[in-house]
Amino acid sequence: GRLLNGLTSDPLEGIECENAVQKAADLLARFEVALEDLTASCTRAGSALDAAQSFEAPFQDLESQMHSYEEQLQSAEPITGVIESTEEQLEKLQALKEEVAAKLPHVSEVCDQGMKLKDLAEVDEEELEKFGESIGDMRDRWSALSETVDGTCKKYSDAAERTNDFLDNNLNPLYAWMNDVEPLLSDQCPIGGDAAVLAELQEKFDALGTDMSNKHADYRATVSCGEALMAEVLDDKAFTAEQLEELAARWKECQDRLNIQKQRLAEGKEKLSQFVLALPDAEGLLDEALEKLEAMDPVSHTDLSTAEAQEKEMEEFDTADLEPCVTAVRSCLELCQSLIDSSPPDRRDDLSGAYADLEGKLTQLQEAADARNVEIKAALLELRGLADTIELLETSIEEAEKELSELEKGCEGERLQRKSEVEKLQNRLKRLRKELVEVQPELDALLKVKRQREQDDPGASAANVQMQTISDLEERFSKLMNRSDQLSADLEDAMTAAMLLHDEAFNVEEWRQQFVAWLDENNINAGTLFVEFDTDKNNNLSRDELFECLATCGFDMKPHQIDQIVDHFDVDDSGEIDKWEFLMGLRPERRVQFAREAQTETEKIDHAVRTAVSRCTCSKQFRLDQINANSYRVRRRTGQRF
Repeated sequence: GRLLNGLTSDPLEGIECENAVQKAADLLARFEVALEDLTASCTRAGSALDAAQSFEAPFQDLESQMHSYEEQLQSAEPITGVIESTEEQLEKLQALKEEVAAKLPHVSEVCDQGMKLKDLAEVDEEELEKFGESIGDMRDRWSALSETVDGTCKKYSDAAERTNDFLDNNLNPLYAWMNDVEPLLSDQCPIGGDAAVLAELQEKFDALGTDMSNKHADYRATVSCGEALMAEVLDDKAFTAEQLEELAARWKECQDRLNIQKQRLAEGKEKLSQFVLALPDAEGLLDEALEKLEAMDPVSHTDLSTAEAQEKEMEEFDTADLEPCVTAVRSCLELCQSLIDSSPPDRRDDLSGAYADLEGKLTQLQEAADARNVEIKAALLELRGLADTIELLETSIEEAEKELSELEKGCEGERLQRKSEVEKLQNRLKRLRKELVEVQPELDALLKVKRQREQDDPGASAANVQMQTISDLEERFSKLMNRSDQLSADLEDAMTAAMLLHDEAFNVEEWRQQFVAWLDENNINAGTLFVEFDTDKNNNLSRDELFECLATCGFDMKPHQIDQIVDHFDVDDSGEIDKWEFLMGLRPERRVQFAREAQTETEKIDHAVRTAVSRCTCSKQFRLDQINANSYRVRRRTGQRF
């Protein structure tokens, strides 16, 4: 440009410049051609890029969808005998089949587009061949997927059809028949009753046995069909196998139950036969027992021996007549009740009537026997109560007579010179009089019964031993009261004399000192002396034992002096002197030496018992007797012992 614009005037440079311009023009022309070629290439590359982009996404979508469909086929549940599951899977597979069929045109379109893209590609032949193979694989895989879906649908469709056929034509009809039959074979199904009911049942079971024999062919066909279904169609055979096992168990159960029902029917016939034979015998025993009971004499309420004989008669009747009769009737009633329970509810009237009649007669017999037994027991209770009262009064009066005789003997001799002895006798007499007063109401009640009996039946009362005994008791009681009155007066006189004698001066302390000095002088141990003169070995010295002890030692004592010594030594007021009281009374200065802790267990027990007895303030005293060492008996003067 500079050259052309005359920037140089050199001709040589002008030539070179023209050459350079020419070269530049040539170069420019080449650049323009290259630019046109590049523009055409860019246009083709853009078209190829657009085609590749429009092909790649659908192709990948088809690949993804195919994988999804293949997974759905693989995840399909195996064919089982559960028709609901098979039909559900079939619906899913048919939906999948429709989807695959709808996708096939699109697959063909995408593959065609891929082949067009192949024609546009400017790559080596190997790459183009691989690209074509991938498109061909896509076509083949979709075609195979479609065939697989069709085959799987057909397989599930055939399985559903055969399973439905097995259920509708084999298993369900057989189950329906067994559902109708099983209630007739239930344990709760009544099987029993009278002859007509049993005949109807026999006919029904015979027909059922025939029907079951006819159904056996259906049962075998059902088993064969189920086994073929498991072998040829089902992937999972567990459910159908369980159905066949259940069918076999129910079929066998029906057969066994039919045999059991036939056996129950035979037992019902046997029970009916036994009842028909037992009913006349039971009714005969009932009538015979009722006649015998009605023929018995009325219960005696006046004579104990007669009432006891009647009691024995009823015991024999209960054993020999009532019990066998009740046993027979109860057995007959049990048979009848068993027949009633096993009869249909609308066919029980005849048997229920026979049961009610038989039970009514038995109830009548038992009530009559119970009423007579109750009457006899009441009569015996009354008569024996009267006898017990008489016996108790006899015992009380007899003991009172003995006690009074002892008191009368106690009033003899010099014992009445002792104030304490007289007081004891008076106390005993008071207790005796109180006991007599206590039993007098019972005697009055007996006399009232005696007078009532004499008014009701003078002849029978006169000959009755109990009435005579009551008269004797009245007489003896009267004599006792008179004797006790006389003895009471004698004791009052004796007490007056004893009190005068007791007033004479006697110093117990002086006597104690003399007796202790005598013991020391003769080197005699007081404890040994106590044991020697305790003749009854009860660890106590009574007044008589003390009197004998002092007399042996040379001390001549009067009864009232003995009483004063006992009163002085008897600390616990028991009426006797125990060893501790004896030793401490003689030597009070040695109190510690003879403390209670030094006693033996026997002495402690004896002392405690007698101390407790001495403190008793009851109006009626109890007598304490020592049976052996450490054993005592307490009893009332009426003879009761504890």
